[in-house]
Amino acid sequence: MIKVLIPIILSSFIVYSGVQGSTLHPSNNGIIRSPMAQYITLNTFQTVSTTPGTTKEYLFTFTDNEFYVVETSGIGNQDTTLTIENLVGGTLTDDDSGEDLFSKIYVTGQSGTLMKIKVTLKSSSAPGNFALQLRRQQMALFGFDYDAFHITTGHLTSPFNNFTATYDAYKFENKTKNYGLTQDSRRYARLNSEVLLFAGHGNGAFNSSTYGGAVAFINSNGTLDWMNLNDFPTMNNVKVAVWSVCYGGSTANEFNNSVVQKAVDQGAKVSFGYYPSVLLSSAKTVSDILFSRMAYGYSFGNAVIDGIAALPYYDTANQYLIVGDSSIHLNTSNRNPEYPFRAQNELSQMTNRIVSARLFRHEISSNYVRYYEMINGKVAFSYYDVFYDGDTIVSFKDMTMLYNDVKPLNKNNSFEAIKGTLQLDSNGQMQKLEKVQKHIIYCGIDGSMHPIEITLMEYQTGSGVVSMEAKCTDLYNGSDIDYERLNSIHSRYNWW
Repeated sequence: MIKVLIPIILSSFIVYSGVQGSTLHPSNNGIIRSPMAQYITLNTFQTVSTTPGTTKEYLFTFTDNEFYVVETSGIGNQDTTLTIENLVGGTLTDDDSGEDLFSKIYVTGQSGTLMKIKVTLKSSSAPGNFALQLRRQQMALFGFDYDAFHITTGHLTSPFNNFTATYDAYKFENKTKNYGLTQDSRRYARLNSEVLLFAGHGNGAFNSSTYGGAVAFINSNGTLDWMNLNDFPTMNNVKVAVWSVCYGGSTANEFNNSVVQKAVDQGAKVSFGYYPSVLLSSAKTVSDILFSRMAYGYSFGNAVIDGIAALPYYDTANQYLIVGDSSIHLNTSNRNPEYPFRAQNELSQMTNRIVSARLFRHEISSNYVRYYEMINGKVAFSYYDVFYDGDTIVSFKDMTMLYNDVKPLNKNNSFEAIKGTLQLDSNGQMQKLEKVQKHIIYCGIDGSMHPIEITLMEYQTGSGVVSMEAKCTDLYNGSDIDYERLNSIHSRYNWW
């Protein structure tokens, strides 16, 4: 993100009307400060003692351009309003965006600017003290090195880099459940940050048929530290929660609820996760793209769609759940997906092609459909992305491939995976091959279409650990193909 600081020249002083004996502070943009106004300290809960119908004023000088939040809170029935003045964008006012009848305003810092905060206890409000707090908005990213084969700390890098300039972004690696639940300097649990990414294990045990309802932190001795739905903290500060875990959307557990839904139940504005088990590489692809698009200005919903669209139709991450307000943005930009302009004759030709050609239809969203070409009755990584307004095509991307020939399929090269097989995992725990999916597609390699067999295998341990592996085999020559590399071809990052 490129930040441009625009110098502001004030042609006149801002004066607090009706105040005598004010003092000029040249370092604060020429503002004349009322002796009644107090400076507020970052993260401190400022006790506000006032009577219904009166207003108190507070000041704060920004030293950076990060995203902040100003809010009131308390344990009584107070009804407040907030007003923020002296910002380049004008005056901001809020009534009831906080908890109950309290107020909350998100604001972008303007380095060197003295912000004025007015907090009013409504005349109709119950009397009593309440708190005012100013803090930076926080991004909390949790990742883990569970073992040599299940590492998610790398999932944090791209989201962190995309938001570190505007949020207080933290990478929390290999932390315990208690660490996530403990209050930090804001006096809120770390899991109750404005932006939350949890990349780790979800729950699924073959001996109990339990799926979802918990996520795994890690203890200092390397054992898993499960947080179930009863452990979830208040999450009323969370704007966006992303759960990159297996079975985050599943309700097949003792709580009859999902991790995704529970976050919203606890106050999060929007929450996202997967119904089934997912590959680590696929979850990382989605979260990387999701947060990069949100940094660019996409809404949460549009960012998710772009992340999912990077994956082929058979990837289990296509089965996802969003709960809450998917229109939320994480920065001040508000951009929509951009589609290539197509002339009317091109749109008509695409409509006819869809009707007449034998294409495999994969719906990515209600207005975004991918049509794969077919070779020998199998899906090929050669497709059209078509965008609709209702039933009318408004644009499309041609992602078809040119190739010289189609390589023959040799079934003797097929990989055999037997459901129910028991084996020891890398930690010496018994794991069971619980689910097996097989797909055969055609993929462009060295100018030829090769038949590729994708075998997706879900392993579960009796203690609840779920993991997924992919075995990709070229059925023409028997060679192994990396699943991530296969996905990069699908998304056109590379051509082998």
